[in-house]
Amino acid sequence: MTPRPGGGNDQLLGRHRGRAGRDRERPHRHGQPRLLRCPFGIQGGYIFNAVLQAGGTVRNYGFLVNNIGSIGTKASPISDPFAAGVVQVAPLDPSLAPVTDVYFRGYDQSYPDLWRYNEWKREFDQYVANGNLPSLRSCA
Repeated sequence: MTPRPGGGNDQLLGRHRGRAGRDRERPHRHGQPRLLRCPFGIQGGYIFNAVLQAGGTVRNYGFLVNNIGSIGTKASPISDPFAAGVVQVAPLDPSLAPVTDVYFRGYDQSYPDLWRYNEWKREFDQYVANGNLPSLRSCA
């Protein structure tokens, strides 16, 4: 098969075979996403949903969050949001709200990774000291 003019490699990659070709490769009900089988039924969410449903514990660091807090200014940065009491994120998924560290800023190139690490380490050390490390820790 040769690429269509100006169309890149879409045809070579099989992106224009029509609905029948797609259905053979990715079976799904028309207009609905494909669901995968998993040990406790049909998977329809994130891994943290499966862990919570199975009775595990989860702690979220910056995954599926909206950065809302101030990081200060160049002259006066907020390098320790926990100590300053400045909430950094709002979870985008309601099931993550109770398990999200709100002082761990999500992906932001203007925020130093060292500050993010320090916040994660602060909580990690507490979990180790108390012997209650979560089953799943997600970090963005």
